[in-house]
Amino acid sequence: MHGGEALRKIHADAGYEVNFLVHLPDDRVHIVQVSTDIAGTTTRNREVRALTEAMAELSLRHAYLITQNHEEEIPTAQGTIHVVPAYLFLMGRDPLWVEP
Repeated sequence: MHGGEALRKIHADAGYEVNFLVHLPDDRVHIVQVSTDIAGTTTRNREVRALTEAMAELSLRHAYLITQNHEEEIPTAQGTIHVVPAYLFLMGRDPLWVEP
């Protein structure tokens, strides 16, 4: 995190929870979910559903899912969920550069 960001947890109207809502100083907003492993169908579906619902409510085209070591782009009806391994995120690869 850099100076000026604001973080908070959000709950989608459908009852799903997203770990972080990030407000950047340039007025961009991002949603970030964290899950160790999304290999299991139940976990993957839960995380994607929560992010997709929040994307719809917030009119966002991008969301981020930080995992232990998985990387992919998940297309949804609302936009793209960027799955980023924690080690890349922590090494300075900041996925929040994508315009919302």
